[in-house]
Amino acid sequence: MTAGPPGADEGSQRTAGRVDPGGRNGGTGGPDGSEDPKGAGDPSDGALLAAHVAGDPEAFATLVGRHRDRLWAVALRTMRNPDDAADALQDAYISAFRRAETFRGEAAVTTWLHRIVVNACLDRLRRARTRYAINVPQAALDLAEDPAH
Repeated sequence: MTAGPPGADEGSQRTAGRVDPGGRNGGTGGPDGSEDPKGAGDPSDGALLAAHVAGDPEAFATLVGRHRDRLWAVALRTMRNPDDAADALQDAYISAFRRAETFRGEAAVTTWLHRIVVNACLDRLRRARTRYAINVPQAALDLAEDPAH
C-alpha cells in the first residue's frame, strides 16, 4: 500500500474515471474570480487564492484540499517514491503559500499549482543527483596522480 497525503480520501468523488477533489469538476470559476457555477456556490480557485493573498487564514487550506489528490498524483508519479513525493509536495505547498501574490492569472490556478509541484519535484531530484558520490579506491587515485602511467 502506498502512502498518501494525510486525509487524501476525504471529500473526493470520481467523475468520468478521474478523481475530482471536493466533488468539483475543475473548480476554477470565472476568469474574474466569480463563484463557480459547478461548485454550488463555492468560491472559485481564483477567488480562494485572492482571499489567501488578502489574509484569509482558511482560503489556502481550502484551495489545497480541493486539489490535493491530483497534486499528490503528480508528485508521486514524478518522484516514484511516496516519502520523497510527500516531501516535494510539502515544499510545493510552502512555495505556493509564500508566493501566491505572484500568480498572474494567465493560466488556471490548477495549472499554476501543478507547475509548482513539478518544479519542487525536479528540484529535489536534482539535489539528490548532485549528492550522489562514488567511492574511488585509493589505488585508482594513486594511478591518476602518477605521471609515469
